Amino acid sequence: MAKDGRDKTTGDIFSRDSSILTLGAALAARRQIHNKVCLICGEKFKAIATAKYCSNRCRQQAKRMRAAVA
Repeated sequence: MAKDGRDKTTGDIFSRDSSILTLGAALAARRQIHNKVCLICGEKFKAIATAKYCSNRCRQQAKRMRAAVA
């Protein structure tokens, strides 16, 4: 096993060895965490780049606000 987690023979990061990353774990490890501010309540939180709301409560409130406008 190479230092970066790749299999020396194939260069693959996915192996049958359970100590090696799975596809989902490899993708999750690449996600960057950012400091964000909730669009509804203004609370600061840490999340992936696409997050807009700090909680399900704020997400639902935003959904209800969009529905009321439509």
